[in-house]
Amino acid sequence: MLMFSKKIYNFFKDTDWEYKLAFFFVYIKYRNFRERNKALRYIKMGFFERNFSSIVDEYRSNKFGNNVNTGPIWFCWLQGKENMPPIVSLCYNRLIKMAPKGREVIFLHWKNLNQYVHIPEYIERKVKQGIITYTHFSDILRFALLAEHGGLWIDSTVYVASPIPERIFEGEYYSARTTFDSNYPGVNRCLWKCFLLGAAPNSLWFSCARDIIYAYWKEMDYFIDYLIVDYILLLIYDRNHDIKFAVDSHTELDSYILKFEKIAGEEYSSPTYEKMCSESRWFKLTYKSSFRGYTNDGRLTYFGYLISEK
Repeated sequence: MLMFSKKIYNFFKDTDWEYKLAFFFVYIKYRNFRERNKALRYIKMGFFERNFSSIVDEYRSNKFGNNVNTGPIWFCWLQGKENMPPIVSLCYNRLIKMAPKGREVIFLHWKNLNQYVHIPEYIERKVKQGIITYTHFSDILRFALLAEHGGLWIDSTVYVASPIPERIFEGEYYSARTTFDSNYPGVNRCLWKCFLLGAAPNSLWFSCARDIIYAYWKEMDYFIDYLIVDYILLLIYDRNHDIKFAVDSHTELDSYILKFEKIAGEEYSSPTYEKMCSESRWFKLTYKSSFRGYTNDGRLTYFGYLISEK
């Protein structure tokens, strides 16, 4: 009850009147959950436009360059290697095996963060207070690291299905996307995946995104949405044509990046698995679910095959 009261207090304290009025109007008008969520995405996007467009405009005179991504591969589990769940350990070991030769893989945890990036004190304080969760702190971290060092950020539950080619580091930007789905609940229109982002050092997109997320948490104690990062990236994408062109040009279609998790517990088929690997480089998993290695009648599953490959 206390946490709920704090959330409501922060909602009224941190959001502007336009957002509050629109928020309550949507909840009164829409009873259907899907329609309500779609309407809420619009008013949340409006909040970011009103409050952070000035930061985007500061970067408008800058241009995307033809820089090469010289940064490392970033993998983060804040609690340390010894505390990785089995799924995270599986994904990390696979990443080490699949990373391009000579491309450094940096494992990030609480004790070594200061070696690579300096996060503002007020953000660190809000993490300690529980206002910013570990998940959302990693959102801040990826923007800051990519803005300063470049590289490729891979979430700790992304399984690398095939060797990572060096060519994905040749452009200023990299991500993967799925085909557009009008029923997709996210705000990013299936244009990228925030759990897989790459950029050259001093990238315009992520430098701007870092500044916005710093400004957001300097003033806010309220999570306007779980996927804050997508709202920020979309705000910049929609308001800067150079960034839009660069993003669209360096995003890889990955058909099974989200589908694999849904079939991970089904019976393994070698032709189907090979087809998935030919169309996808990445499989997004989760450590919050238990994937079974065998079916009820003892047959190997797709997830069981990943384990056996290890």
